[in-house]
Amino acid sequence: ALPLVTPGELQDSEEAKAQWKACIGELMQDASLKPFAKLLGSFAAFKRDEAAKLGPQSLEASVPFDEPALLKESVEYLKDKLGVEVEVLLATEPKAQAHADAASLAQPGKPSVVYDGA
Repeated sequence: ALPLVTPGELQDSEEAKAQWKACIGELMQDASLKPFAKLLGSFAAFKRDEAAKLGPQSLEASVPFDEPALLKESVEYLKDKLGVEVEVLLATEPKAQAHADAASLAQPGKPSVVYDGA
């Protein structure tokens, strides 16, 4: 199990250190993660710290609200405040390759943004 502790707590707990080491070791054994081995430790640490700060719900693969609807409701406000055109698209319906690339980085609660210079 991944210990959901802050970096300071991790340093102070031998048990948490051992759990962390075992968890990372298990992830490194997953063949599908091998191409990302150099990034895996820092990403796992980021998610661990996020969960320690915000709670285990921050690890959920969804958000407890309709994110696309919320973004679409905010379009006029964003246009007014930013002074630019704003369009909300689903990650599954990109308009161009640049949009698809950015959409691949989006996560629930963390939408991606594409600045189109056209």
